[in-house]
Amino acid sequence: MEPRQQAGLELPRTDCDAGRRRCLLAGALLLAARPTLAAETQAPGATAEPYIESLVPNARPVGSARLTWFGLRIYDAVLFAGNGRYHPEQPFVLQLTYARDLIGQQIAERSIAEIEKQGGGTPQQRAQWLATLRRLIPDVKQGDRLSGAHLGGQGLLLHNGARLGEIGDRQLTQAFFAIWLGERSSEPAMRARLLGAT
Repeated sequence: MEPRQQAGLELPRTDCDAGRRRCLLAGALLLAARPTLAAETQAPGATAEPYIESLVPNARPVGSARLTWFGLRIYDAVLFAGNGRYHPEQPFVLQLTYARDLIGQQIAERSIAEIEKQGGGTPQQRAQWLATLRRLIPDVKQGDRLSGAHLGGQGLLLHNGARLGEIGDRQLTQAFFAIWLGERSSEPAMRARLLGAT
């Protein structure tokens, strides 16, 4: 295997006659262009807002994490559950506080892509789920909070504490929250921190 094809990369050929240092720099920039996500610990101390308390009595933070992309903060996540004890069948709220402006359609599409990675739903179901999430998820601005409430198997989405609508499909509800909390999450470090395991 050629070095330029290692680790699944297909790097473009470069003219290295101009100097080894420039070639090394070009290679480093190409590698840096590959998107990677990382979960970082978020400082503890989050408290439940009144709308969370209204959905989950005695809500307390279970855990928290920060999602970054190349060092850029995307959002901070906090999981709230009764008395700070998470159980997947009991009410809980996952709150994401965004650090930058994002388009709702893209959030919905990324959510379905993550669900597909975990093997959730059939292609027909995922198409229906995408339509549901596109309808529910708005564009967000820096500082906005998108929250998902899991209430007895049904899901509820909120934007800055205001209700956006219900996820009426129980399978979509489970698949949606599994993005962050499922055993097949693409961000296991974030999952562990949200569940208070680290």
